[in-house]
Amino acid sequence: MANEPYRNDGHIDVERIKTDFILLFKVGRMMNLNHRPIIAIIGCDGSGKSTVGQHVTEWMQQYGPTVQVHLGKQSGNMLRSIKHWPIIGQFLGKDIEKRGIKAKGRIAKNKLPGLMPALVNTFFVKRRLKRFRQMLKAYDDGNIIVTDRYPQLSIYPVNPKMS
Repeated sequence: MANEPYRNDGHIDVERIKTDFILLFKVGRMMNLNHRPIIAIIGCDGSGKSTVGQHVTEWMQQYGPTVQVHLGKQSGNMLRSIKHWPIIGQFLGKDIEKRGIKAKGRIAKNKLPGLMPALVNTFFVKRRLKRFRQMLKAYDDGNIIVTDRYPQLSIYPVNPKMS
């Protein structure tokens, strides 16, 4: 952990990130680049990408209109929310977790998932695609983009303005 460039005493060094952004903007302006940045916050699930993204989005507003886009599937957030439902939340949460483990086991054995997991995955894929399209529109509208995943341009028709 000591060699991680944006960590300071085990915490994210936001000031260093800001300093590097300022440097990148200055270099871009010196080179006459008119591209707006797409800033991807990368990390493991639950590591604080959304929180860091909120801070970066607020800070980036001084450089131009900035939009935060969530490209992750956020199924963990949905599960945590369901578990807090009154009366049936705990039961449903445990059932969903069991089904998730079962579906992962089927995939590990190269078997197709059952109908319900396939429908749920389809929902998440469609939602992620919708968010990706919203990100492209926000970018085309002149916004700086802050996202919690790296936008995989290779799986979507590439927008020439983003390459």
